Amino acid sequence: MPYTIKDLVIVLREYYTRASLDITDIHRREIAFERWNDFRGPSLRPVYFQYIDSLSKFLIEYPYAGVYASTGYYLDPNEVDMNKKTLMKTDLVFDLDMKIEGTRYEFFEKMCKHTKTLIHDFLIKDFGISPDKIKVEFSGNKGFHVTVDDEDMRNMDVSDRRQMIDYIMGLKVDKNNLFSGNKTSPVSGGWRRHADNLIREILKHTEGSNNGEMVDYFLEIGIPKNRVKKISGLLSNARVRNAMKAGHLNVLYDADSRLLGDLKNVLLRRHKSGLAAVLDRAVTVSTHRLFRVPGSIHRKSGLPCINLEISDLESPDFIFEKIIQVVGEDPIEIELGHDIVLDLYEKETLSKGTYTMPRWKAIPALLIEKKNMQT
Repeated sequence: MPYTIKDLVIVLREYYTRASLDITDIHRREIAFERWNDFRGPSLRPVYFQYIDSLSKFLIEYPYAGVYASTGYYLDPNEVDMNKKTLMKTDLVFDLDMKIEGTRYEFFEKMCKHTKTLIHDFLIKDFGISPDKIKVEFSGNKGFHVTVDDEDMRNMDVSDRRQMIDYIMGLKVDKNNLFSGNKTSPVSGGWRRHADNLIREILKHTEGSNNGEMVDYFLEIGIPKNRVKKISGLLSNARVRNAMKAGHLNVLYDADSRLLGDLKNVLLRRHKSGLAAVLDRAVTVSTHRLFRVPGSIHRKSGLPCINLEISDLESPDFIFEKIIQVVGEDPIEIELGHDIVLDLYEKETLSKGTYTMPRWKAIPALLIEKKNMQT
């Protein structure tokens, strides 16, 4: 007999029988569950488990809609009163979240790019965090989580966390020091390095371009119309280009001091519509947050929350490979009572009927049908 949405408990029990959940120091964390009739997050909390195996057995018996663990480590995680739990330390977590537009594959492409920017351009290069201290997770639906596995970072207070995320989001950048007119180099630290990268990009894009092509390019990146001819003319001058290549930006400042301000705006505007647009500042600042447990299924997508290697961010194919590895591709038969759109590698419309498909696709199909019936 094919599985239907009435058999979801059975399907999820089968999944959790072989699933591998991942929570470090579970005995110090609050565990919370989302019931199937919960639509505003987990309501069953706090729940205490001393060992990860105990949680796995619990989920096999009671496959809840969602399972979460606190980012905080508590002396008494089972205490209901938050003031009596006694917070010991908190994971430093960055939450990247973005609406899915297009296919999930395209969503993965965009989120991988943003996540790599956070890791390589900021955590590693600006903060000196070792790559082996950085953990990456796909939440199972719209989010990617980046955790710094470092005791010093776990002991950061709220003020330090706020300063760090504000810096990454470009909220507290000293604009006057971005393009000071002094010599910069590829090894310049912090936002000066990001500014230097913009100059190098401009030089690369305008190499061999005529004046008209430069005007179009500078309009496209956001230089004000009344100054595009000025900067285009300057970039047509070999002496100016050579000076900029050497990191001497005073050639722009001397011609029109407003040009450096324009470049500052281009840099920060790009950042705020890129990485900064998908970062949730409040999550990083807070010391009391719940995150989905890696290895558990996301009720909205039917996909698992999974751990990723930094190298997996090079292609969505690597993420799908991990999903298939975690859930399994053994064929199972399901029966859909309604038409659904299954969005994995690409959007696929499945009409009401019976299908035989790999388990990693079948679970999302059933959960999507259930979600559609509840909305």
